[in-house]
Amino acid sequence: MTYQPFGDRVAPAVAIDRQFARPSQREMEARLEPDSPPRDGVLSRVRFIGLCAYVAAQAYTVPVLPIGPNWAVWPTIPDLLGIILVLTFVASGRRLLPTPSQRRVLGFTLGILAGSALWYVVPLLLVPGGVPQQQKDIGLYELAREVQFLAAAFAVTTIELTPPRLRTLALVVGATIIAAGVLTIATSVGVLETRTLAPQLPLSRVAGPWISYALGNIPGQGGMGYEHGYTAAQFLILLGVWINLKIRLQTSPGLTVPALTMAAVFFTQSRAGLAVGVLFVGLAVVMNPRRWPFAAMIALLVVLAVLLVGHTNVADVSVQRATSFVQLGDPRLDTLSGRTEIWGDKIAFLMADPLRWVIGAGLGSSYFDTVAGFQADAHMFLLQVTTETGLIGVTAFLIWFFVVLTQLARVEVRWRPYFWCTLALFVSGFAQETFYPVAAFQGLMGLYLVGLMIALGQVAPAHFRDARNSDQQYH
Repeated sequence: MTYQPFGDRVAPAVAIDRQFARPSQREMEARLEPDSPPRDGVLSRVRFIGLCAYVAAQAYTVPVLPIGPNWAVWPTIPDLLGIILVLTFVASGRRLLPTPSQRRVLGFTLGILAGSALWYVVPLLLVPGGVPQQQKDIGLYELAREVQFLAAAFAVTTIELTPPRLRTLALVVGATIIAAGVLTIATSVGVLETRTLAPQLPLSRVAGPWISYALGNIPGQGGMGYEHGYTAAQFLILLGVWINLKIRLQTSPGLTVPALTMAAVFFTQSRAGLAVGVLFVGLAVVMNPRRWPFAAMIALLVVLAVLLVGHTNVADVSVQRATSFVQLGDPRLDTLSGRTEIWGDKIAFLMADPLRWVIGAGLGSSYFDTVAGFQADAHMFLLQVTTETGLIGVTAFLIWFFVVLTQLARVEVRWRPYFWCTLALFVSGFAQETFYPVAAFQGLMGLYLVGLMIALGQVAPAHFRDARNSDQQYH
């Protein structure tokens, strides 16, 4: 349930009629959600603790058990906690119904899952000679990930988020950002090596891309993973959830967490992440022209300056990657890290058979959809969807995306942080597979859906929604 923040001080009512007087914070909390104990007792508390643990575990998403047929399915702490969250939901005798906005989004997400299952099964039945075993494995992985993420999101809708729980959750999210940010910066400037954080990973080819993380060859990834874009996107989602919670609790987001988030995103060396991070913070400035966004940007510059002065090598690499956007037209530089060749190859694959533009080549096929021999994912979300599910799949996703944005616009108040976070992540998808369950992005979509259910879980009364343009806003 969201509501309009008015700061720590309650402005005196200016209307003569008391029915138009602004209520106190306690009155608003009582009206929005009572402070009474959750209705389903112990299991509700266990689920809430599970949710907090799931969020906190996002600071360390390295596989903890190198078991399974492939490195992509090695379980992480968030994976294990997500399973526990779902099991406590199944074991609960009393369940809350999702809000209307949650039901709409979950319904469309379930439709996406059904479509994915169809696009996985149909090629197995109709393609002459069958599909390659690797495509079957990748498609099954993607399908299992979608089931896992949707189940965790639905379990979150059954958790009563009373104001005390919102405060606790905000503290957990903020602490997670700080812990993850410190680890990211520490691994970037050389204070800490990633191999120190992952002694459980085998130093062999069986670890796949995790071998680079285990050897300490990937700076700036903290405890999250080996993919720059994934790490940066994790930070942006956590920041969107945190600001959403702070606004609902009528407290100013302050400077520390946003500044540390942007510093961490910078040091991940993800150009797409930095671009959308700047977009996200810029929208915060435009939509909430108060002191804290400007102060946060200033604090960010100070933090970066202090860190870069003592670490010239880090500065050279991070600044070089960050400024490569302005050199996109220079044919002498590979500023997109080979993406143009990959994009051209995927488009050539689609052009080879026009029917592929309509129905794609099946779930899990993108890695092998090549003409020139580039075995890689598309490195562009919409192109990834097109190669696997065609324009039919693209249309389905765009409908889902529209539903998500409209529900966030309807429920969130103030400058709608999770709305703009979602839009920023969509923009990042033009250089990576942000919303697609590829192995490199691990449980990113699960965290996003959990954050989405938190943002949509409570609806602001019209009285507070209409006041969002009031002059008496928090500072």
